[in-house]
Amino acid sequence: MYVLVDSDIESAFAQALNEDDDVKLFVKLPPSFVIDTPIGTYNPDWAVLYEKNGEQKLYFVIETKGTTLQDALRGTELLKIKCGRRHFEDLSSGAEYHGPVTNWRDVKLGV
Repeated sequence: MYVLVDSDIESAFAQALNEDDDVKLFVKLPPSFVIDTPIGTYNPDWAVLYEKNGEQKLYFVIETKGTTLQDALRGTELLKIKCGRRHFEDLSSGAEYHGPVTNWRDVKLGV
């Protein structure tokens, strides 16, 4: 597996995706994939397609961080995550947004 990542957290996340037989496809989104927000552009981390009970599910955007505690994130970082979540809710595409998350297991189990 070869994936360009920004941190050890992203590296571990990519490894977990790669080792999960239910994951059909995953991609680290390039820096050019941005969402315009009122406070600047936001570049989410991952798009993941996985299969559960014979049905494929698209997690279009997953934002990996070293913590899930919102108080531990920088103000603009947290605002951009909130804007990204709202962006995908408004699209009504059926794709789910998760963030911040620290590991794939929690996303997959719906934690």
